[in-house]
Amino acid sequence: MIDVRSRNSIGALLYSGEYRNAILNQFTSGLVEDHSALTNGYLSRRKSTCAIYKYSGRFGDGVVVFTPNTGSSRYCWITYYVKPPM
Repeated sequence: MIDVRSRNSIGALLYSGEYRNAILNQFTSGLVEDHSALTNGYLSRRKSTCAIYKYSGRFGDGVVVFTPNTGSSRYCWITYYVKPPM
């Protein structure tokens, strides 16, 4: 099980509501959404929180965003935002 708060992050950003959207837009500007998937891990469903981390891997360079899954307490959503291909 992945504890999304223990990863190396851009400051382990956990925000909610309107701040989350503003920060997400700031970190994902110039990036395109590649895909979303479920991953092991837990984020509280009480607040609309997300965790943003740097990403460099199989799908390219960019950021990943972890968001809570309202249908499960064992899995959360991971969305990959990467630089567009040239």
